[in-house]
Amino acid sequence: MNELQISELTKRSITSWDFAAMKSQLKNILKKYNIVYTDEKEAKSDKAELNKIKKAIEDRRKEYRKECLAPYEKLKPQVDELVDMIDGSLTYIDGVVKVYKAQKEEEKLAEVKAYYDKQSAVLGEYAEPLFNVFLKDSKWLQVTHSINECKKEILFAVEKSKREINEIKAQGSPFVSTLLDDYANGKSLEDIQKHNEELLTITKRANINFETAATQKEAVADKENGTALKVYASKAQLESLIDFMNAIGVEYEYI
Repeated sequence: MNELQISELTKRSITSWDFAAMKSQLKNILKKYNIVYTDEKEAKSDKAELNKIKKAIEDRRKEYRKECLAPYEKLKPQVDELVDMIDGSLTYIDGVVKVYKAQKEEEKLAEVKAYYDKQSAVLGEYAEPLFNVFLKDSKWLQVTHSINECKKEILFAVEKSKREINEIKAQGSPFVSTLLDDYANGKSLEDIQKHNEELLTITKRANINFETAATQKEAVADKENGTALKVYASKAQLESLIDFMNAIGVEYEYI
């Protein structure tokens, strides 16, 4: 397969190529290039020869690909037009389904909330924030989740929360209000216990006596002669500081 043969070959249709014969001939030709080159000029010349052969083959392949795709490219705009017509109807139907789904979810939410309100009175002020926590982690608004299943899960969730709230109160922590707020915002008992220990550690380091702190909490704050304090802290540190100030009766304002 010399340069002349390649030239003649690429004039014919690629469908008439004898690929088995070409492969055999090319294999023999490539043997002569499997040498140790000591002359850069010779290496570059051989590389140019091989690239020429490769280009001739690749060019013919690309031409044939273009020939094969020509009928497809001609039909594509017409096919796309048909698909676009269908997509228009699909978009409309999706919008209808979305509105219907939202309406069903709203109706179910009202039914679930009404039942929850009746059952959650035992949770007191924490009933409302806990509902949002329960709803987020539930299947209550799913159409396939029956209202009976929702009611069973609501009863279980309310009973569980009642028990856990009592467990938090039973700890006798001076930060019980903060801990219950944590619980109502969805924190686990493990996280609440950790938070309590952090607050107690801070209090201990500050040498705070909670009996004195209780007295301070009942006292009227002297806002006119109060001390201005600028604090540099992360969000987590600031939250802990606020919890601490609440526990010892310090009044504060956001500026």
